[in-house]
Amino acid sequence: MHAGDLAAAVLACLRAPAPRVGRYDLPGGETLSYDEMLRRVLAVAAPRSRLVRVPGPLFRAGVRMLTMLGLRGAGEGLLARLNRDLVFDAGPAERDLGYAPRAFQPQADMFRP
Repeated sequence: MHAGDLAAAVLACLRAPAPRVGRYDLPGGETLSYDEMLRRVLAVAAPRSRLVRVPGPLFRAGVRMLTMLGLRGAGEGLLARLNRDLVFDAGPAERDLGYAPRAFQPQADMFRP
């Protein structure tokens, strides 16, 4: 998701003629699997790389081993979310706020330090 899309939604809330009680889900512009998101990132950030799927138990064991060695990275929270459905309904925000999130199109300059 884009920070600009979120900012536009906040501004739409602030400009609404009357306050609304409740909340809005503000998902990105398209629903992607984690693999597809990584493929798009790798295509621009590391074009010569490739995605290799490792069985879950082996991956988790590797993460635990890296953590024991003092290397920080993907924690158990991230691992637990990989297989969860994280799809949210943008319909109410689209209807009430004109929310129009952009598709995920990463560019190389997003990944430069």
